[in-house]
Amino acid sequence: PPALPIAGAVAAPYAYPEEHGDLATVTAAGITRQVSERYTGIPLRDLIAAAQPDPDASKVLIQGIDGYTFFVSMEEVQNNGGLLLVPQGRSEDTTYDITGAESNKAWVRGVASLTVIGATRLPITGALSKPAPFDPTDWQAKMDSYTVDIGDGARKLQGAPLSAVLAALEPAAGATTVMLASAEGQTEVPLAEVMADNDIRLFTVFTPEWVRFVVARTDGSILSNGVTEIQVQ
Repeated sequence: PPALPIAGAVAAPYAYPEEHGDLATVTAAGITRQVSERYTGIPLRDLIAAAQPDPDASKVLIQGIDGYTFFVSMEEVQNNGGLLLVPQGRSEDTTYDITGAESNKAWVRGVASLTVIGATRLPITGALSKPAPFDPTDWQAKMDSYTVDIGDGARKLQGAPLSAVLAALEPAAGATTVMLASAEGQTEVPLAEVMADNDIRLFTVFTPEWVRFVVARTDGSILSNGVTEIQVQ
């Protein structure tokens, strides 16, 4: 069968099934689009555990052969026994699917790689009643896919409405501005504009080498690329 690389923030990257090909399979029920089926495959937690993830590992990035990517949290990997890597076909025609994820977006067909991601939180501070960092895992259900070019070609990115993220943190009554800090400087956006426009999205960009946060509109226009902090003033 073709090799499936498992790498990233791990001490022992490897290619399955060339290594750890003896991991036991299980059968579990999975529900997607309100249809329940039974699948037989290797628990994702066993595959990731064999790679010895770093202590600060927070997510597993699933990339398909068509370029589609989505993620599952390490908490789900460890606790969801029905989250499986399911082989399809035989010998060199084998492909791999991910089934059983809590989010339907993580049911990926034709998996090309699994990458463990380290800490991925974006500080959001300032005039807020409940300041807290942005963690993509908490916003999976609010994410939608849009085409954005961040400088390396157009790609589909998953983004949550920045208005919803800030509303959850309760901006202070006198706050007027959202400052988007990046290595390129600061971008100032009126708070009222952000809160009134659900097309302004906070995108999370995962690659095997890094994680980047981007604030852009759903039409692809970028407000800030490589955001390192969001501050409400």
